[in-house]
Amino acid sequence: LPRAREEGFDGRVWIVGSHPPPEVRGLASERVIVTGFVPDVAPLFNDCRLSVAPLRYGAGVKGKVNQSMARGLPVVATSMACEGMSLEHGRDVLVADEADDFARAVCRLYTDGALWARLVAGGRKNIDEFYSFACAASAVSEALDFAEQRVGGSPVWTVDQAAAFLKVPANTVSGLV
Repeated sequence: LPRAREEGFDGRVWIVGSHPPPEVRGLASERVIVTGFVPDVAPLFNDCRLSVAPLRYGAGVKGKVNQSMARGLPVVATSMACEGMSLEHGRDVLVADEADDFARAVCRLYTDGALWARLVAGGRKNIDEFYSFACAASAVSEALDFAEQRVGGSPVWTVDQAAAFLKVPANTVSGLV
């Protein structure tokens, strides 16, 4: 935040999350609101221009990143926050791992309307393509169709076909078909 302020960022910042440590609670001011746990972040998203995910560790899909994009908030995130989520820098999110780069990305996204609009559109498209209910229903349907094709324990698909369907190396599915 201090680096973003040095870059000219003058917006308010909301820090939301369970059990903020004392050093985070100590940042609270008129311009920095530390909420702690919030059961429903939707009202906060309605009043924000962008979302940041400066994660240094984690695994799997990061829910707040997806929630932000689904609600039309563009995201500045670290590589760790984007890991495993099919996100592309400059199309879906801005990615920055160093503090100075992160601060510049926040300022750029906050002030650049064309970039903001592009990331909103890209983020929503990413959600529709990979995380929507329709996407989940399609994946379940495909999995059920695959299971139905295994007649009498004999595989209908080759190992290569199953690997291509699952988007994994063939040696990881050889025992499944």
